[in-house]
Amino acid sequence: LLPLAEIITPNIPEAEVLSGIRIRDREGMKEAARIITRSTGTNILIKGG
Repeated sequence: LLPLAEIITPNIPEAEVLSGIRIRDREGMKEAARIITRSTGTNILIKGG
C-alpha cells in the first residue's frame, strides 16, 4: 500500500523499521527519509514522536 500513498508520516520507531537504520539525530531522519522514498516512491514526513 505504501507506493499508492502520496505521503506517509511514520514516527521515528516506524521510520527505523521501514528504512532499516537507527535514527539518532536529524541527519539520521533525513537519511531514513531518503531510503524510504527510494523504496516506496512516495513522499515522507518523519514525526519526532
